[in-house]
Amino acid sequence: MKNKINVKIITEASRSIGIGHIKRCSILSKYLKKRGLTTIFLVNSRYAKSLLNNLNEFVIEKYQDADSDYIIRDLKKGSSEHIVQKEVGEGKVVLLLDDKGTARTKASIVCDPFMTPEERSNLRHGNNTKYLYGLKYSIINPNLTNNVTINASLGKEGLFICLGGSDPFNITYNIVKSLNNVGFKNSTTIILEKQNCLYSSVNDIIKKWKNSCIHGYKSNIYEDIFKSKIVITKVGMILMESFFLGTPCLTVEPTEAHFELHKRLINFYKTWPAILKGLYSSVDYTDIATTIRDLLHENEKLSRMGNIGKKLVDGQGADRIIDVMVSLK
Repeated sequence: MKNKINVKIITEASRSIGIGHIKRCSILSKYLKKRGLTTIFLVNSRYAKSLLNNLNEFVIEKYQDADSDYIIRDLKKGSSEHIVQKEVGEGKVVLLLDDKGTARTKASIVCDPFMTPEERSNLRHGNNTKYLYGLKYSIINPNLTNNVTINASLGKEGLFICLGGSDPFNITYNIVKSLNNVGFKNSTTIILEKQNCLYSSVNDIIKKWKNSCIHGYKSNIYEDIFKSKIVITKVGMILMESFFLGTPCLTVEPTEAHFELHKRLINFYKTWPAILKGLYSSVDYTDIATTIRDLLHENEKLSRMGNIGKKLVDGQGADRIIDVMVSLK
């Protein structure tokens, strides 16, 4: 006899694709639990299972081990159209996150906070699918608001740098090295896994900086984001969390897809609280370091950017998504 649960979440993580899928699915899980629903995860690796266990989530090994009313699918390469159609046919509500494949025409719901009209016009849409597009659906940690309240008295200073824990293109090292070369030595928090080939080099540089540290993984980064003057990252969850917390961003994108997505977002929203410096392979890292150093002294500009971010991401995205999910049962 199958165990019956409310929501089954199918997702993945690895050092190559990062932990963003796991993070946002865990955030949705916490919101679902607050509404009295039970959740269970199916993941692709021990690495992903370990991350979820650290987040106090329950993980199963086999897809058939649990039945559910709702299914959330968050996979880098998208989901199978056949499988999604079968699940919907069985009466399940199926939510796809950022899925650009053909399954998006068969699902109950497709959510994509980064969707723009330009990209939407090139994608297929199903007549019976609800599409949740725009930054109002950004999935933000439910504890962020509490962290903001608790830490409101902290003065903002320095940097927070996270370009993906594994950072295979060594963007973190190039930025830190260039900052050091232009005389920067302010407080900085860095997220970078020890498996990165230049981890030790980054650590050696920031040892000479004021109140600076490096973490391979940190479950609660929100105080670090909030107290920083600038977040250096890529388009993704940390960018949205920074917007919500009112911290301006500067990005260097690791892939052409990230770069093109960020350009579309800037073109669509016009007023945008992040500075896009370009694709990692073609940027001038000395120019990036100089921009960061000078921007730290432009308090009025940083304040304007922070206020724009808070208007774009209000922290209610997960609740909006779940409202639509439960309305379909």
